[in-house]
Amino acid sequence: TNSPIIDTKISGDSIDKFKIFSLHSDGRIFISRPNYSVTPVSKERIGNITVYTHSKSDSALFAFSTENSADLIIVKSNGQIVQKMSSLHIDAISCASFYRDEVITGGKDSILVKWSVNDKQELNDTQSLMAPAANVSCVCASDNFGIVVSCSTDGLLYASLISDFSFMMAIELKIDSNYSGFVPIKVLVTDLTGRIFVLCSGSNS
Repeated sequence: TNSPIIDTKISGDSIDKFKIFSLHSDGRIFISRPNYSVTPVSKERIGNITVYTHSKSDSALFAFSTENSADLIIVKSNGQIVQKMSSLHIDAISCASFYRDEVITGGKDSILVKWSVNDKQELNDTQSLMAPAANVSCVCASDNFGIVVSCSTDGLLYASLISDFSFMMAIELKIDSNYSGFVPIKVLVTDLTGRIFVLCSGSNS
């Protein structure tokens, strides 16, 4: 494949079972093994992927969205693709994070949306929350603590419970007053202590 790798997922508990799944920028997915063999999982060229995340569970590989789209696409571990246009986002998806077998997306519409796959292997957006006033630039769902933390381009950090999106806290990061032109691009919640880290970037960095 000539399209670059944008994300990877590693599975296997021993060398002989070791597999690396690679997601390419056009939507294709390949498996690489220790014997140097490379086989396709999904050959479909979906488009220019701008938002993506990988799963920690064995049921799914990646979730992603293409440029300026409110569609979410999930690739299952068996190579099956499930896709749906959101009925809750009113603008494009801008970030995503897996929470166990569910996906939380943030949008340019300032909305967080929870997605799940039902027993019929159909993808549904089941819940939404309008949290910040600006575009959601990054989101992180914590499996250990059951919370979702998002940041918006205006520097607001918003945390809520994943179960029902009930409010926990909101913090003005005041990024622009100290680092003009910088916006949050990545938020992380540590597994053991629940500490929250925010990575910011400027337009020239």
